[in-house]
Amino acid sequence: MRILIVRHGDPDYTNDSLTQRGHEEAELLAKKLVNEPIHAIWCSTMGRAMQTCEPTAKALGMQPIYRDWLREVPYPIAFPGMEKPRWFCWPPKIWTQQTDLTEGGIAWKQNPVLVESGMIDYLENVFRQLDGVISSYGYVRHGRYYELLPNRKDTVVAFFCHQGLGTALISHITGLPLPLLWNVSMTPTTSVSTIIMDHYDPAEPVAIPRILSMGDTGHLYAGGMNVNWRGLHHDITPEMKGMTGV
Repeated sequence: MRILIVRHGDPDYTNDSLTQRGHEEAELLAKKLVNEPIHAIWCSTMGRAMQTCEPTAKALGMQPIYRDWLREVPYPIAFPGMEKPRWFCWPPKIWTQQTDLTEGGIAWKQNPVLVESGMIDYLENVFRQLDGVISSYGYVRHGRYYELLPNRKDTVVAFFCHQGLGTALISHITGLPLPLLWNVSMTPTTSVSTIIMDHYDPAEPVAIPRILSMGDTGHLYAGGMNVNWRGLHHDITPEMKGMTGV
């Protein structure tokens, strides 16, 4: 089984839609994904995600499954010392000193600031929904590994969503701490992150999720368009300006 997690195209956040560049990115993405044997497309109900999904769904002749739980993370978080609440990309001097946010396991889910903000309850619902989808294909989660049911379907499933929510999906599937991923990874617009279920031993019905790629934007380069760094929380440095395409 392969799981594709797709971020929306270049956004017009004010109107929850795509910019002209975003629509062009979505068309290039569709040219890439039309060659994938995608079994189902799950999509956020936010406008920028739906508009990104539309060209791919049309090219594949598929009807997306729209779900609210794939909408972008709505809970800003304010750690002591933060000037502006954010749900990701916190000041380095804050998150790097919060060891419970970056260590493996579930310690980060017990961080008082995350719990009191409502973030953990929100994410747990998202994770339950995600587990339900994956288990419907015969992969049942047990901690950090997945049990393979006899009737499993080895197919490709795509999730069109957002940078924060998409990173949360990757975190849950792999067991990597979400606050760490939020602060050290970046998924550009219309990028595709791919997770494969690796059958550890043919004699044992167990799979380990592996990140095959994260934030892949090859379709943009193939179409003559540079990567878009919307989502970073600092000024674009001189060496990156030629890479923005905007």
